[in-house]
Amino acid sequence: MVQITRKDSAGSARPSDHETVSGEGSIRPPAFELKALNKVYQRRRGEQVHAVENLSLSMPVGQVLGLLGPNGAGKTTTIKMLCGLVTPTSGRVLLSGYDVARERARAVQQIGAVLEGARNVYWSLSAWQNLLYFGRLKGLRRKEIAPRAEFLLRALDLWEQRHQVVSGFSRGMQQKVALAAALITDPPLLLLDEPTLGLDVQTARTVKEWVAQLAHEQGKSIVLTTHQLDLAQQLCDRVAIISRGKLVIDLPTPALLARFRQDLYEIRLGGSVAPAVLPWLDGFSVTFDEGVSRMRGPIPDQDRLYDLLAEFRARGLSLLAVEPIEPDLEDVFVQILGRINTMPSNTFLSSQEIPALRQVNRRGGPHVISTVRAALNEIQKSLWLLWKHGPVVLTEFVALAVFYPLLQFLVGNGTIAQVRVLPTLLAFLAYPLLFVMTFKFVGDLREEINSGTFEHLHLSPFAPAFLLASRLAVLALEGMMISLIIGVVMSWALGVSIPLRLAGVMPAALTIINILSFALLIGGLALTLPQAGIIVSLLNGLVFLLNGTMIPLEWYPAWIQTFARFLPTTLGIQVIEKTVLQQQSLAEIWADGSLLWLLLYTIGLALLGGLVFLLNDRHVMRKGISH
Repeated sequence: MVQITRKDSAGSARPSDHETVSGEGSIRPPAFELKALNKVYQRRRGEQVHAVENLSLSMPVGQVLGLLGPNGAGKTTTIKMLCGLVTPTSGRVLLSGYDVARERARAVQQIGAVLEGARNVYWSLSAWQNLLYFGRLKGLRRKEIAPRAEFLLRALDLWEQRHQVVSGFSRGMQQKVALAAALITDPPLLLLDEPTLGLDVQTARTVKEWVAQLAHEQGKSIVLTTHQLDLAQQLCDRVAIISRGKLVIDLPTPALLARFRQDLYEIRLGGSVAPAVLPWLDGFSVTFDEGVSRMRGPIPDQDRLYDLLAEFRARGLSLLAVEPIEPDLEDVFVQILGRINTMPSNTFLSSQEIPALRQVNRRGGPHVISTVRAALNEIQKSLWLLWKHGPVVLTEFVALAVFYPLLQFLVGNGTIAQVRVLPTLLAFLAYPLLFVMTFKFVGDLREEINSGTFEHLHLSPFAPAFLLASRLAVLALEGMMISLIIGVVMSWALGVSIPLRLAGVMPAALTIINILSFALLIGGLALTLPQAGIIVSLLNGLVFLLNGTMIPLEWYPAWIQTFARFLPTTLGIQVIEKTVLQQQSLAEIWADGSLLWLLLYTIGLALLGGLVFLLNDRHVMRKGISH
């Protein structure tokens, strides 16, 4: 790696490029600092993959750093460790001086990100709803988000479409929304992964102007990853190149270009170059235009130049010119990697015109009030999505509710005993809650994982498990609403009613809690198992068969009845039946041990669900998300 040391005229050390002296004379920490980072992935059969090796890198405040490298070089792993999305095997990550591992809540407030992939926002929400959600996710209030959101949407020419769902936008418009979401909290450090990908020429130019002005006028620090090397050359103050998990160079862009300037030449020959000459031109690009062959490439010394000229003369080629040329970043990038491989429309407004934005609590963790707001933010987003997709789920269950009594009628030859209707009806009312809170929760979770929006939960100062628990609360509400509607439809169709008794409240509440716990357990599996949806479908089918929904549980053999009691809802329904149908009091069901077993089962399932989720969430931080 190329290192830089600076001394003043007297030879004493002074603040390096990676430190910034504030107006008061104090030294500000770098925008980010990576210290001896290593990331080793454990594969099957004990194989180890070193994605990043002993990488140390930092960047001063107010600069644009281009993080470049070929595919598989370790850029993505480095970026995710920088964001706190992947835990390093060893080493430290500091964001504005905050340690990501030890001061996570403070550290993640320093960064806004447009991560890899086509989706960084919720397609089912509008542009305006997305900005409100992501602003609140970082701890801001609506009155602080609204003026900033309006400014960003107007500047990106999206104001007129702010209430349209993002799924109807073009690829470029979706990228604009992702950029606005990254900037909504006005973070001091901005991470842009291929920010101009899919944008038209005018919009790409706008984004470039934004990046330059954000850094140089507003003092923001920006990390840019891109395969468009001309874009990196235009925007980046510094360039860091990673190859094979190692940092191979870190220099200011002008210094990097100057280092390779003396080695790069263009040779022009009259006529076309025969294929036999090409092996002599390793590292050169060759073009042929209007009878002239142009070759650009490195010539490190005079011996190499004389050898080339001798080869051209021996083959009768007419030499027209040999000239040193100014290298661009692409030339430098190709040369560096070549050497390694041989070894083992809108003008960005000025900062004065940007709406004032209260600084987020960047010096401390989230307070109780902001934590409550974060939970309400998740609930509101889930309600937005429920409003868009809920009617479809509701229609399916209402149709099933009408079909169920018809099936019972046909099976019973027109006579349905109330003693059998009520137990199966209770079981059936519990099933929508289980279905919504497991199948839909896992489906939504996997969709967010595949789209990239789930990773933004880990960029929030709030605990991801807490935010997901808020979503489960909305799903519980959705499931109970569906159960209520189904209960009304089925009671009317069957001509029966379920007696309401206060003694049934406690076992019903415990049943809902064990469904919540089961959903958390399955959600934890979904973090690491792409096939979690299949597992949920099988488990839900098993519960549907064995909790008494279609067939009374006592019709099964004894060993199946014992197994069924360990499934969610089965034990709870049996206890509810005792209080509702058999008119037993809480004292009676406590005395016979059924309420105690339900309580112990619920506590055990809650502990197991929470443990599985936390362990899998930590696994994700170590290994990355399985898409």
